[in-house]
Parts: sequence; structure tokens; C-alpha cells
Amino acid sequence: MRVSTSITALLATIVTTTSAFAPSQFGVRHQQTALFMSDGEAKQTGVVKWFDSTKGFGFIMPDGDGKDVFVHQTSIKAEGFRSLADGEPVEFFIETDDNGRTKAIDVTGPGGQNVQGAPFRPQSDYDYYDE
Repeated sequence: MRVSTSITALLATIVTTTSAFAPSQFGVRHQQTALFMSDGEAKQTGVVKWFDSTKGFGFIMPDGDGKDVFVHQTSIKAEGFRSLADGEPVEFFIETDDNGRTKAIDVTGPGGQNVQGAPFRPQSDYDYYDE
């Protein structure tokens, strides 16, 4: 009798423990963002309004009429560290998500060349060693 009671208790523990790893009864809702190319995928030109190299984002002023366009460092076509210089001329495509927000993608310099990028400015903490 004692053995069967121990086995029953052991099985109850195993069933309870493994149910913690079972899929949840509540479904997880995945939100998917739809992205759309605007202007028939026409390449835009503009000038960098400002870009924060530390935070990795900034804004481009499109040539002609248009609102400033958000740009993230992951959308810059460049080798190594990706950044943009203030006032730098650029070419890019505009992508609009399903919430109506626009961002620049495939950002290059004029004629598809590499971007200039922001000048390298080391942090002052690392410039000199004081004893």
C-alpha cells in the first residue's frame, strides 16, 4: 500500500510540474505591421536635417514639398558605423506603415554613393589620461 501511495504522489507531482510547460490557454496576439512603399517606389532626394549618432536616428528634409522623414541608422547603406552628417545630401525611399508613419529606407549619398556620415568625435572621458 505504501508503495502505491508514493507512486501516486510522485505521478501527481510530475503531472503538475509538466503542465507548467504546456502552452497557455490564452492565445498570444502577434501584431504585424504592414509596410508600404510610397510614390510608386520613386527614389527621393533630400538633406539631413539632423542626426544623433549616439541614439542612431534623425530626420531628413525631402527636396520640394514634404514633411521631415524619420531615418534610423539601420536604414543607412554604409560599411561599418552608420551615421549621417547634418546638411548632407542623401537619396532614399519612403516607407509608410499601416499607422501612417513614414520613414526613410535604403539611404545613400547622391548617385547611390556611400554617405559621408557624422565626423567621429571621441568622448572627452577617453581623450586624456590624468594621474
